[in-house]
Amino acid sequence: MDAFCRRFLEPVRARVGTYRHRGHLWHAFTFGLMDPPSRKQAWSLFASRACEPLMIVPEVWKRDFVGVRITANQEWPDLRETLLHQDCVVLPRSCDWGMCFDHEGCGPWFLEPPLPEDDDLDDLDGVEWDAAGQPVTQTGRPPLTE
Repeated sequence: MDAFCRRFLEPVRARVGTYRHRGHLWHAFTFGLMDPPSRKQAWSLFASRACEPLMIVPEVWKRDFVGVRITANQEWPDLRETLLHQDCVVLPRSCDWGMCFDHEGCGPWFLEPPLPEDDDLDDLDGVEWDAAGQPVTQTGRPPLTE
């Protein structure tokens, strides 16, 4: 959960000093600290992603909800019935996006990592790119690794 917070909710922590505004991650959206796509758009964005294994992680570990991993085949599982009233996040293995659910049914919210600040773009100077648009090396530095 900490990795999810650092990747997707850093603007919330910078603004209010914690990822869990008033006790819950999803309060960042209901209190207007972040402005993700609408609920309807969240489902569309989720459905538009290529199927890959998912991790479902509860916001707080309790006896009645344990983290699970779903391996999707050709299409996504229908999460509407099972997760609409759970405080949890759904992440693909790549962590390129996430969805945040809440126990009140206000969400879900679809999240992508925030864009870097303009100052952060200076770090891209000297990066060489391959034909697929992936970074290969940085001038004077060893090749980039994940």
